[in-house]
Amino acid sequence: NFQDITAPVFAALPEPATINCPSLPDFVQAVATDDCSLPIALTFADVTTPGECAGSYSVTRTWTAIDGCGNSSSTSQTINIQDVGIPIIRQTPENITVSCSSEIPAMVSLIADDNCTGIISVQGTDTITTGECANSYSVVRTWIFTDACGNTSSTNQTITVSDQIAPVLPEAPANLNLSCSSEVPAPVSLTAVDNCSGNISVESVDSIVQGDCPNSFVITRTWTFTDDCRNTSSMSQTITVSDETAPTLTGDFSEELTAACSSIPTPPELQFIDNCGGQVTVVFEEHVDQGSITQETYDLIRTWTVTDTCGNSTVITQTVHVTVGNFFSADNPDLCKNDTAYANFNLMSLLPAGTEPGGQWVGVNIPGNTINHANNTLNVTQLGVGYYTLQYILTTEQSSCPRKLEFYVHVVNNCGVLAECTINVFNGFSPDDDGQNDVLVIEGIECYLENNVQIYNRWGILVFDKSGYNNTSVVFSGKSEGRSTLNKNEMLPGGTYFYVLKYKDNEGGNWHDKSGYLYLSR
Repeated sequence: NFQDITAPVFAALPEPATINCPSLPDFVQAVATDDCSLPIALTFADVTTPGECAGSYSVTRTWTAIDGCGNSSSTSQTINIQDVGIPIIRQTPENITVSCSSEIPAMVSLIADDNCTGIISVQGTDTITTGECANSYSVVRTWIFTDACGNTSSTNQTITVSDQIAPVLPEAPANLNLSCSSEVPAPVSLTAVDNCSGNISVESVDSIVQGDCPNSFVITRTWTFTDDCRNTSSMSQTITVSDETAPTLTGDFSEELTAACSSIPTPPELQFIDNCGGQVTVVFEEHVDQGSITQETYDLIRTWTVTDTCGNSTVITQTVHVTVGNFFSADNPDLCKNDTAYANFNLMSLLPAGTEPGGQWVGVNIPGNTINHANNTLNVTQLGVGYYTLQYILTTEQSSCPRKLEFYVHVVNNCGVLAECTINVFNGFSPDDDGQNDVLVIEGIECYLENNVQIYNRWGILVFDKSGYNNTSVVFSGKSEGRSTLNKNEMLPGGTYFYVLKYKDNEGGNWHDKSGYLYLSR
């Protein structure tokens, strides 16, 4: 009897192995042999044992061999599958730089892929490193991905917050041109706009460049705006102060006065104000206008020069027309050249009674060496025959009524005898065409056919020059008819004039002259 009681024998299988998902178990084909060489039926069964996570498990494959006599044996191979791969992140945001906290973007949702099946969790966190100001810091944004088996991976984005933009300036105040320091306004309150939220501080500083006086300077007014991160912007306004206005007179003032020399009013105490309210300097001067001195009048010129602290000046002038009071009409004598008695002619004898001594004799057309100023004499014998003009000048040092007395003298060879007619000049007339007193009448001129009449205005300009004066056809009727006058036949203004009459006597043939003042009334 033959019997088969021996089970098939398996060839050795691999020891337990470990692989990583997503790889699947790859089992070895089992091989069994039987000693009786009977057919062997070979089968297997897999048993999966879960691990600690979805991607971690083990699979055991058990083989069973049965020979023809029903003898059986079994063997197994175990393969462990583990998840050790980290999640693979698809895309990481780029690092960025922004100016303000408000520009930091919200955290985005990132996606990662896992090598095994299962859910991947993601967690995002921000780590902040502070800087020097509210809008100067860095944010490290981290995303951590974790698969079902606890494998993790992470990625970072750096967000830099750096405010480097200065505040936006408001509209600058307009530049100013002012006259006085009191007009300089206080700094206005200005507000700037910042690109980020936060406080903006503002500081106003005046830089002054002083000029030549208290009300002459230039202010550069600068506003500086600073945000929380010390970004600054600034703007300026120029204020120019220049006092160019002179002081002004206050109260009543008369520019012209008329007074007798014995009662000249004292200079008034004038009051002045300055536009800037500063101190003013008043310089008063008073002098006699030498060109205005006549035998009857002169002008006293008073000047107030008022200057403020910036050198702006106002000149106020008052003219006092002074009347002398003792008008002088001189007799103009013939002086005998051949008479030795005239070698020391006393000029003071020409003066009217009461004339102040100490004046200065001036020979207008007389050589200076013929006048002895020490004793006021004239050496007539050294002069040629003709007509000469002498002036006696009294200044303020010699008289309270400064004036100029003028004499016309006639130097002749011999002092002849006049004809029987007496010359009488009517020294007032009114040429108004009313038929009365319309011309200058010279009584007795009809006795002297050879004559010449010259009339001068107060400035010494010849306004009438005629020979053969006869009170009828040749007359002075108040019109300008001088040889050198420019406006002939113009009516002369009313006022005082000076005449010079020259006439030749009929006996000795000598020339004589007479001069004096006349008054023309309109």
